[in-house]
Amino acid sequence: MKNITENEKNIKIKISPMVYDAVRNYPSGNVYFLEHYDEIDEIFTVEDKAYYLENKIRDMILDLTRLFDFTKKELKGYFTIEEVFILLRAFWNTLYRVSESIDPRKILIASIEDVLKYESFDFDEEDFKIAETLIEKIKKLTPFEAYVTILLTCSLKKNDLTNDDIRKTFMIA
Repeated sequence: MKNITENEKNIKIKISPMVYDAVRNYPSGNVYFLEHYDEIDEIFTVEDKAYYLENKIRDMILDLTRLFDFTKKELKGYFTIEEVFILLRAFWNTLYRVSESIDPRKILIASIEDVLKYESFDFDEEDFKIAETLIEKIKKLTPFEAYVTILLTCSLKKNDLTNDDIRKTFMIA
């Protein structure tokens, strides 16, 4: 985890209307005082809205971080080092953002199939068998588990990658 620098402590961000709507409409397990008012502009001040947004966004990010950590632990040892290397090959030059219409499992599978098809000269028969097993494992994941798998894979994109980095990230014994 990265520590916040002194310069980052008081960063203020501007929220676009699209993000504001997404935050406001996102379901919550907490009660926020702006959630139940349709005439929000007439009742609440800009400071009220900023306070609301800051708290709800904080809670959303903390929830996502905690779910990510729980899911990472659930995936402990699920993949082998060899499977992670195939995932890395599939995502090495890929940027990832969650799509509204494409399940992360489909992204994983399509990326693996593409790397096997277009870089087949780099793989031997054993690698193809490993990839086949990997695809079957991916099919059994939930969309969020697939999302976490993609993020874990992308976090390993570096030139001096070691097997220990993979073991630590994917919690492989």
